[in-house]
Amino acid sequence: MVVDDEASVRKVVKKVFTSLALDVDEAEDGLVALGKLEEKTYDLVITDIKMPKMDGMKLLEKIIFDYPYTDVMVMTAYSTDYTYVDVVSGGAMDFIVKPFSTNELKAKIYRIARERKLINELKESNIKLEATYKEILALKDDEELRCRKINYEKELLLEELEKLRSSEK
Repeated sequence: MVVDDEASVRKVVKKVFTSLALDVDEAEDGLVALGKLEEKTYDLVITDIKMPKMDGMKLLEKIIFDYPYTDVMVMTAYSTDYTYVDVVSGGAMDFIVKPFSTNELKAKIYRIARERKLINELKESNIKLEATYKEILALKDDEELRCRKINYEKELLLEELEKLRSSEK
């Protein structure tokens, strides 16, 4: 989804998404964007910072808190108000300064998609590792029980053997 109070910017970003064969929705401010996020899942939200009703930094904060699987890229024409560090520290995946080239925007979208794919692959690998670890622990517990049983049986046999020896004397 692209969120910007300027229709011309939304149109440019929409063209970039369309050229990448990606679906895109539009919102003219943060409040409209939040309404759309409640209705539909988005992989990426590209939002302007300065907008009426709800600015992009507040929208970023809400998305990070309420929609953790939605990535956010922040764009602004006012690069002196917020820095890359401010935006990324706030949870955004990237920052782009207007005016930007469509190639720059495409490159940033591709990078975010690659990072999301890697994050998902790592999560999947982690889930598999945790399951394997639990299996190993279960085997270890089972082995420990077997060893205890063997030791118990051994102790019983040794006691019986001792009784037999005592009775022979």
